[in-house]
Amino acid sequence: MKLKQSILQKVSEAPVCRRNIMEALDVSPPTMTRYIRENDDNLTKAASLKAIGEYFNLTNEQMLEEDQLTTINSVS
Repeated sequence: MKLKQSILQKVSEAPVCRRNIMEALDVSPPTMTRYIRENDDNLTKAASLKAIGEYFNLTNEQMLEEDQLTTINSVS
């Protein structure tokens, strides 16, 4: 799972939100910058999603990209 690009943009422009995520994940500012640049999976950890969701008042569904997986139904 990845964060939507629009959410990454919001997080990158919100210093308080970034700080909340850094505290939740116990990471440094340079690491946080890398996470945003790479849309790192660590941004989808529960603690990170909670920090983002509370700051912007969003649900996980509003923050996360939809899976690109194709479901294959087996035929009996």
